Amino acid sequence: MVILPCVVTAQSFLPSGLSRFAGIDTSTLTGDNGPAYYAAFQGPVAVARDSAGNLYIGEIARIRKIDTHGVITTIAGTGTAGETGDGGPASSAEINYVGSIAIDSRANLYFSEDQARIRRIAPDGTISTIAADNNAAGLAVDAQDQLYVAEPNNARVRVIAKNGTISTFAGTGTPGYSGEGGPAVQAQLNQPVDLAFDAAGNLYVADGQRVAKVDTHGLLTRIAGDPSLSFGIPSQDEVPATQSSLTAFSVVTDPQGDVFVATPRIRKITPDGIIHAFAGIEEANPQPFTEACGDALNATVRAGGMKADASGDVFFTNLLVARLEEATPAGKISTIAGAGPNLFTGDGGLASAATFASPNAIAIDKQGNFFIADTNNNRIRRIDATGVVKTVVGDGGPVYNQDPACSPDQDSFLRHPLGVAIDAAGDIFIADTGKNRVVKIAPDGTQSTIGGQFSAPQGVLVDGAGNVFVTDSGNNALRMVSPNGAIQTLWTNGATGSMAMDSAGDLFFSAGTSVERLSAVSGAISPVAGTGEFTFAAAPGFVSGVEEIGAASAVALDAAGSIYVADRGKGVIERVSTHCALTVEGGTTLRQPAGLAFDAKGNLYISDATQGTIWIGSPTPAPAGESPTPYLGRTGIQSAAPANLVTLIGEPPSPPIEAPIAPGQLLRIRGVCIGPFDPVFVGYGPGGTLSTSAGGTQILFNGTAAPLITVSAGQIIAQAPFELDGQFQAPVELTYNGVAIQSSIGVQAANPAVFTISNQPTGPAIASNQDGTLNSAANPAAKGSIVVLYATGTGQTAPPGSDGTDPPNSALPAPKLPVVATVGSQNADILYAGDAPGFVGLTQLNIRVPASIVGGGAQPITLEVGGFPLNQSGVTIYVAP
Repeated sequence: MVILPCVVTAQSFLPSGLSRFAGIDTSTLTGDNGPAYYAAFQGPVAVARDSAGNLYIGEIARIRKIDTHGVITTIAGTGTAGETGDGGPASSAEINYVGSIAIDSRANLYFSEDQARIRRIAPDGTISTIAADNNAAGLAVDAQDQLYVAEPNNARVRVIAKNGTISTFAGTGTPGYSGEGGPAVQAQLNQPVDLAFDAAGNLYVADGQRVAKVDTHGLLTRIAGDPSLSFGIPSQDEVPATQSSLTAFSVVTDPQGDVFVATPRIRKITPDGIIHAFAGIEEANPQPFTEACGDALNATVRAGGMKADASGDVFFTNLLVARLEEATPAGKISTIAGAGPNLFTGDGGLASAATFASPNAIAIDKQGNFFIADTNNNRIRRIDATGVVKTVVGDGGPVYNQDPACSPDQDSFLRHPLGVAIDAAGDIFIADTGKNRVVKIAPDGTQSTIGGQFSAPQGVLVDGAGNVFVTDSGNNALRMVSPNGAIQTLWTNGATGSMAMDSAGDLFFSAGTSVERLSAVSGAISPVAGTGEFTFAAAPGFVSGVEEIGAASAVALDAAGSIYVADRGKGVIERVSTHCALTVEGGTTLRQPAGLAFDAKGNLYISDATQGTIWIGSPTPAPAGESPTPYLGRTGIQSAAPANLVTLIGEPPSPPIEAPIAPGQLLRIRGVCIGPFDPVFVGYGPGGTLSTSAGGTQILFNGTAAPLITVSAGQIIAQAPFELDGQFQAPVELTYNGVAIQSSIGVQAANPAVFTISNQPTGPAIASNQDGTLNSAANPAAKGSIVVLYATGTGQTAPPGSDGTDPPNSALPAPKLPVVATVGSQNADILYAGDAPGFVGLTQLNIRVPASIVGGGAQPITLEVGGFPLNQSGVTIYVAP
């Protein structure tokens, strides 16, 4: 679908910008010239250490140095990936992904770049390319300052002499493991990825399922791993290294003759040939990261590059958390660099001088006190009217750099709280995310747990009746806990972040890439912001539209009822005004907005998790004459029955688009500001026909107005006109309150889809058994019995359909095209296929379950109309054995 832009009339709602209200911007600590501990790395893999003890870290687009005082600086790369700068200073050059680093005795630093080339940084800081090598991975330098290169795709190790001559040192170029015990140039290497020399000049190769050694006579032997063992079997420690299974990702040696290998945990091969556990636990899928209170053997480790010092300490990048860590022979592990911009300071002083660690939700009580979910500090902190900050919940628990497992837990300790709310009585409600609970703190300090067990709750809100609403993100659910403790599930299609409630009691909550509203009157849930289709993996060159929400973390409402969304994914605040005009703010100031709140004066407060800062701004009200800014999403027009989208084939990959629509099909149209906030349910007019205009909205397909069933700001349910029969493409024009947008959609004779219980393109169909009961796993249909299914997109009818008209029971139209169905891969008799009485655009199918089906349970169903197959996969009904 091609969407033509409309004119955006909305103006900036923060003309004076934002100013800092609380929290020092700790994100500045992620840059250079600060303590390396607080640095933040992007894709660190490579590690090197020079003779003076300085450490070098290779990242996606730069190389950084940590000196012996622990200060980090950038020595190469601008932070932007590229291939520029040869002949000039390395600090102003663009570099790509750094795979390995090696340093020679003259302080030349070599690095492999994106498996495409090898570059050198001279002692004077000049950068140059010394070899174009599209297979370069691990690097090592020998005592003569010759550079050795592991080439995994070529199954070789090559050496670059000081005069620039390149020759093969090991490997035949054919992957394998043969030739052990003979000359290295005649032996096979399988996938050499990393190299290391020992003090005697022997070269060690991390080579697939083994570690190979090439001695000073050029002979290759295997010192660890057994390629004959089945891949992926658990590895054994305290056995001869050549009898233990492993996959070698990195290798390094120490002066004592120990060889360390990343598998990806770190293991040590001592000179007696025995392999020992050194750091990290053995598991295929590592659990959430922990340094295990400094216990190296129980920490979670996925090692990238490694370097060892004279004491046998191993410095390595832990790919699980993008950190540089150190493991010692005594079994201790610690973070050297990369803990990130987290701090805990300032309690008892002014909030403007305090530091927060990833602050999220904000709540304000009736006295004007602010409550901040200081997430990574495991605390709720209060800022009073004088600007003083103090911990009010979680005091005594671990802070940002302390593993909760390292101290005995107490019920009063919080773990990664993301949500906070205050009721009129002064009770504090906390979404204690890491402990999967919602906690209530009474004004006297009494603590209690609300409701049952949740899964990673993110947001919490309390209404005037004492109902507690929870975004139960681990269960994708919105839930309500009544004052008597009963829990009700209100939504199961994704609910995240903090919520807001208007004066009418309507609840606004995030569903990730959209914001939904729960009506206090009808209980209906409808989208009011976001198209629900943002993706970070869209085709290259695709620019997300301003109407799309990347990842909503909080919702707030101003006094006029405009909706504000903290878009953590895009780093902005989006506003949908009461006139349904969309505006975006904060892109130059905010990095990761996480919490929103309005005070009684109409000031907007925004927590920025990355910067550790609380911002304040004064939004201007939406202009009285503001026009709406309607948008249709990239996949805005779809079957009302959940159908698969179409993904175009080719390079680069394209984002999904709508499948073609069919005449008479029920359509679900998603967008932003395409109708009123309060949903309009369109009824039949005096002539028994649905209206083609409602709530200020009309949609035309090739000039014919579509009958409307429901209309709201984020979604329209309509019927495709039968006049589309015979067409292949239709222009689309949607108008809301006088503002029109244009698009187009493909058309085909039929595009069938069956309605499912889960409202997904797969899963159990909505089906009735022969006795009228709902088909289910507990209530399957008997073989030979009749089941009733409901579909849409079956195309033109005979006699020809009439748009928006409920067909008379005496003459129900049937699909013009032939209909074929199967159940359990067996052809099924169709006893009736035609319009469903009392509905528009809905086809009823009465199908006999084949007696020849083998077995029972969930059986797949297929449907074909005029040769057009069911635009779904994995739709089933339940059949008795």
